[in-house]
Amino acid sequence: VKNLWLAGCRHVHVLDCDVVSPSNLNRQLLYRAADAGRAKAEAAADYLRRLDARRPSGEAAAAVTAHACRLEERPPDFFARFAVVLC
Repeated sequence: VKNLWLAGCRHVHVLDCDVVSPSNLNRQLLYRAADAGRAKAEAAADYLRRLDARRPSGEAAAAVTAHACRLEERPPDFFARFAVVLC
């Protein structure tokens, strides 16, 4: 999700049902030690918002939405609004 964001995708929805555990910290850059116990979707969204705060002036602000749930919990029409869905 970080690479998509840095490539210019500015309307991102992050969907993940898991929580950040300390074992995630050494292999996933989106999370900080303070994120342990938080929903991964929320922590990832916060990371992207921090990146967006450093965007060049004049560049449009981005939108990120977190969904702390399982993929299967969303109805099929939920995904119809997206141009790309990555799992």
